[in-house]
Amino acid sequence: MLIESHIHDRSGWRGMVMRTGLGLLKSLREDAVLRGVERLLPGFINALEPFYEQAHTENEGDFSAFLLRHSEQVARELVRVTDQIVAASSNRGVQTAYNPLRRFAEEELQRALPRIAQVVEKHLQ
Repeated sequence: MLIESHIHDRSGWRGMVMRTGLGLLKSLREDAVLRGVERLLPGFINALEPFYEQAHTENEGDFSAFLLRHSEQVARELVRVTDQIVAASSNRGVQTAYNPLRRFAEEELQRALPRIAQVVEKHLQ
């Protein structure tokens, strides 16, 4: 899974924090990451839609390249969606695992965006 691959590829202190958060989530529920993705996906699609429309309006042929050129804005929107979902969650474990990761979520999403863009592009074809 893209998220787990990204987390396992990270090194240093941040990688350790991310792996700890992932481990906490999985200890609460083995399928927590998959369930989280399923909850986030509709919001992510809605957040990406304006970027897709803008790319189409500007005659961009490669949506993934467009996303990468606008990585700061894209990451900010995806984190906004994540913040809303986590805030609305009644699962304290999810909130506990997310809160320490939140401060660098936008940067990590920008790092993961090439992989995310590839997945999006694959499903658009």
